[in-house]
Amino acid sequence: SATFNTDLSDVTSKYGSGITGVAVTGGLYCVGLAFDNVWLRETSVMMASALTVSVATEFTLKLVVGRARPYTNLGNTTFKPFNGKADFSSFPSGHTVVAFTLSSVLSERIKNTWASIGLYSLATMVAASRMYTRDHWFSDVVFAGALSTFVARSVVHYYENGMTENDDATGLHIIPQ
Repeated sequence: SATFNTDLSDVTSKYGSGITGVAVTGGLYCVGLAFDNVWLRETSVMMASALTVSVATEFTLKLVVGRARPYTNLGNTTFKPFNGKADFSSFPSGHTVVAFTLSSVLSERIKNTWASIGLYSLATMVAASRMYTRDHWFSDVVFAGALSTFVARSVVHYYENGMTENDDATGLHIIPQ
């Protein structure tokens, strides 16, 4: 029914909100500090790095592309670049970027097939909910999912494979070492 779909959409889209991204990332870091768990701290730093790159790219593309949202009834080929208004910030989907970034980092770090299926299913439900509410077109969410998955996986692989033994991946450094 429409009520169930709307309720499900409301719940799943919360996973893709910026507040959730910050809360999950910060929460993992704090738990990692409290329990002296390096894996949790490293994972949260990877999340923060991946979210920074993905969200910065998303914001830039939204402004430059200026695609009309579905609810405006202007069609998926209406663009007003550099408009800056919410009605013209459909491409790409920010909620989808956050959801796929979180899910991709966790999937790469946990390395468990069932966890990956659950995490990517949750991110896919976020994308579907953004289309259901007529906030995004199909191409908005597909591009956002692909972009953020690529960025997140690249960040995790860099941290896990590209760093030297002397690099510290568990802390925030304002001044380069």
